[in-house]
Amino acid sequence: MDFLPDLILFLGNQVLEFQSKVPSTPQSEERFRRNFFVARVGLMVVALAIASLLPAYFILSSYSMGILSNSYFVIALIVTFFTSISSLLIFPKIPLLMKQYEEKPSAYETIGVEDEIKHELGTEFLFLILTLVPVAHILFCSLTINRASNILEIKNSSMQRIRKLAANLAGYSVILFMTNSLVVSFVLMILGDTR
Repeated sequence: MDFLPDLILFLGNQVLEFQSKVPSTPQSEERFRRNFFVARVGLMVVALAIASLLPAYFILSSYSMGILSNSYFVIALIVTFFTSISSLLIFPKIPLLMKQYEEKPSAYETIGVEDEIKHELGTEFLFLILTLVPVAHILFCSLTINRASNILEIKNSSMQRIRKLAANLAGYSVILFMTNSLVVSFVLMILGDTR
């Protein structure tokens, strides 16, 4: 634990160094923003690919080696199939969601429906929590992203904090989707182990 203060200092220096590299001219700032957008979309696409392809690989290799029983193989194959279908439905929503988030706020748009926004945000958070439930993640990740998209349609400059929160919750949902997919496949492989 003696290394912890040094690690914290190192991380602080890295954050400051990263901040100093953030461009200051409008052209370089736009390029930086575009590259950051591409990196975030890329990360989400990789998470979706891992959620679909890695469990399928593990399940098929376990079955071909004869260490996974037939019944658990069928169950795992069905879950993996629905996870892949869900990934294909979520995939086109990610760039759209990021694009909505990147749009400039409007100082002229007024919002008089704050209760409605709180309702949308509460529903999104509930769907995020339900994404934690194994197998239910297949449905609720997509619903979380849909709610985030509804919130990101608000362009009011005073709602930027809520828009950012909605986008972050959608990102967490994709990460939970990937994690749950891997966990479910490993649990099925352990339960169906014939050794």
